[in-house]
Amino acid sequence: TTGVVTGPVSGVVATLEYRTSGASAWRNAPGTSSETTSNSGRVSWSIKPSHNGSYRVAFDQTPEFGASVSTALPLSVRPQITVNPIRTALALESTQITGRIKPELAGPVYLEQRHGKTWRRVGRTPAAGGRFTFTIRPTAYALIHDRVERPADATHIDSVSRVLNIQVVHPELAYGATGADVLAL
Repeated sequence: TTGVVTGPVSGVVATLEYRTSGASAWRNAPGTSSETTSNSGRVSWSIKPSHNGSYRVAFDQTPEFGASVSTALPLSVRPQITVNPIRTALALESTQITGRIKPELAGPVYLEQRHGKTWRRVGRTPAAGGRFTFTIRPTAYALIHDRVERPADATHIDSVSRVLNIQVVHPELAYGATGADVLAL
């Protein structure tokens, strides 16, 4: 016989299942266990996804109901890029921009600089263990705007850090100073 369920179904064991993007097999979602639906027919889990994929809920068979699964819900994961604060940089001197990516990902990240209304890539470095370092050597005495970008791949969507507004300043001159901007008399 077949019928329509008109109210909540309570007391049914449910499992949260996960499938990575591009995969066909479903498996139990990492860090979750089976739960039983409440009197209102609801069930919930707390998850920390680390890759793009889809989730669905699988319900066990009971004497009253056959086994079933919910519609798959796609989920995209955007890595969080954090750059360490930097407000000033000395002209014609090397300065480092450092930061991290969570989840810890490998692969290239790009330093972008704003020119007018357009962002242009001005550097590339690998992220290792979720950390990265760029070395800049500004030449113009101005306010520069930099950010770090990680392009999308098969397991994560693209991500961009907050903007660093860096004031390029004159270096302090002192007796015995050397460098490209110091003239000997």
